[in-house]
Amino acid sequence: MALTRQAVAQCTQSLVRSARPSVARPCARRTAPPCALDAVRTFTSTRRARSALPWFVDAEDAPPATPTSDAGLIESGPRLATAPVPTRPPAHLSPALHPLHDFLSTSPFLDKDSLVYIHAREADPEASWCDWIVCASLRHGRERGLRGAIEGVKRHLAAHPVELPTDPDSATYGSAPLPFAPPSSRPNIHGLPTAPTKHARSRSLRNSRSSSNSPSASDAGTGWALLDAGTLVVHVFTPQARETYGRNIEMMWEKIGESEHRARGGQHGEWKSSARREEDRRRAQELEQNMREVQREIGQRFRPKVESQAAPLGEEDEGETQEESGGGWSAIFSSPSSVKHPRQSWTQDELATLERLPKLGRSFAQIAKALGRSMSSVERQCYHHHTGHRIDWTDDLDKQRLTAAGKGAMLKQLGSLLGVSPMSAQRRLKKLRSDDDSE
Repeated sequence: MALTRQAVAQCTQSLVRSARPSVARPCARRTAPPCALDAVRTFTSTRRARSALPWFVDAEDAPPATPTSDAGLIESGPRLATAPVPTRPPAHLSPALHPLHDFLSTSPFLDKDSLVYIHAREADPEASWCDWIVCASLRHGRERGLRGAIEGVKRHLAAHPVELPTDPDSATYGSAPLPFAPPSSRPNIHGLPTAPTKHARSRSLRNSRSSSNSPSASDAGTGWALLDAGTLVVHVFTPQARETYGRNIEMMWEKIGESEHRARGGQHGEWKSSARREEDRRRAQELEQNMREVQREIGQRFRPKVESQAAPLGEEDEGETQEESGGGWSAIFSSPSSVKHPRQSWTQDELATLERLPKLGRSFAQIAKALGRSMSSVERQCYHHHTGHRIDWTDDLDKQRLTAAGKGAMLKQLGSLLGVSPMSAQRRLKKLRSDDDSE
């Protein structure tokens, strides 16, 4: 009850205080003490730092924040190079076209690997109506960006016109004739369809939303736009139009160059344009690089592992099993002695070791590792050493083979019976069966 009365009294006092008129003091300004401002700043920065932490990081586990401002972080922090890097221009391209190549290779619309530069005056010095022809394709997924791509090239050439050298000796691409025409400050675009109006765009958008199909590809016309800049002509294609029209343009200039070369007394097949030579050089370089990578991968995959201590197998390690010594094919390829060149003759010490190790239960892989020979060589020598000489094939032996094969004997048993390797026994058995079938 006492608590209720105390609460009512406090509410009454607060209402009375709020009802008192406040006196306006225009010249007075309430200023907080410096300690309060520092506390507010600290609280704000701490709250901002805490709010910047991810949801899965606790505040006590967060690293201490460095007392640097946002501007300092922006100025002193590392700057990442996000701009695309232009590719290296072809060797046959004139230096006057290098800025254009840098622009085309970094364009977000164009595929940098599809750029082809055709030197028209090289193919037909007297009758060409331009100096250079550039062919480029749109990237996959950018098929509807034909207008933006060709207009971007137009703006670049208007700001940076291509001025070819008037002195043929100063040209790096050979004894080229004088430029056909001066560069145009207002390049003309041809081949683009008329830009749709606002109502046509909205109607096309409604139709595409109402139907399940995407907007028609015919909106981009034929997928081929041409830019006439005086000294050069730029063709921009969609990937489909490049296969339909672009390849024909490249082949046309190749045939023009061949016909002009034959007209000047040259032989058929001798002339090749600088663009074709550059493409052949690039393909040969890529092929050589791929071959080097394949050789490096093969060398890393089949490189023998050098063992630190490779002691030959002897009587002191009779208790070691094949699994413990890493026998089998892995023991052969991991042994550095297995990569030696095969020797023609066997020494007496090797024959003695060959006769001793099988009695200890060693496998062919372990024997080959101890002797530094291949497993097939050790296997053949075991059979030859067992019989004393190599057996020639006779009719009696053939009959024994057929008899043993009819009883279901294994090839290894046949080779052991006749003193030859299993592979030799298999080849002979196939020959005998083929002779029987022919008869």
